[in-house]
Amino acid sequence: MFSIMHPTWRSVPELLFVFIAGYIFGGLYLRTKSLYLPIWVHGVNNTMLVAVYPYLIK
Repeated sequence: MFSIMHPTWRSVPELLFVFIAGYIFGGLYLRTKSLYLPIWVHGVNNTMLVAVYPYLIK
């Protein structure tokens, strides 16, 4: 479901990454019974992908 809600992927590796991230976020929710940690990890992940990763790849 998580990967379906993120249609910005442009390749199979990106789709796989989003699927795995959703699986991890779901596991975090099941483990903590709270959305706070998965939401926080999702935000950190997005920050890294948008604000840090592009500057590491040149």
